[in-house]
Amino acid sequence: MKMNNNNSRNFIFMFIALALFMAMVPMTSAATWDNVKHYDKDTETITIKNTLGLGKTLATHTLTDNTYQCLTDCYAEGTTELMEDADLTMGLERVYG
Repeated sequence: MKMNNNNSRNFIFMFIALALFMAMVPMTSAATWDNVKHYDKDTETITIKNTLGLGKTLATHTLTDNTYQCLTDCYAEGTTELMEDADLTMGLERVYG
């Protein structure tokens, strides 16, 4: 079967696109888009789980003090427990840098 010039270009384009996709898969394995946040109103605790909520717990944050209604001097305090060593400032250089 002989390929004409247009089919040959399409085949090469598809091959390159597939190769690039396969090369990028390991870089996206640590994605954060699949993390799920759950808020327990009774304990005022946020739990962040990996893999659409089916994976391990990444972090919990419990609210210890909060000004629920205020006009000035509003604040919230809490404690955070990270289940793994992580850099809390990761990504802030893009926002504030």
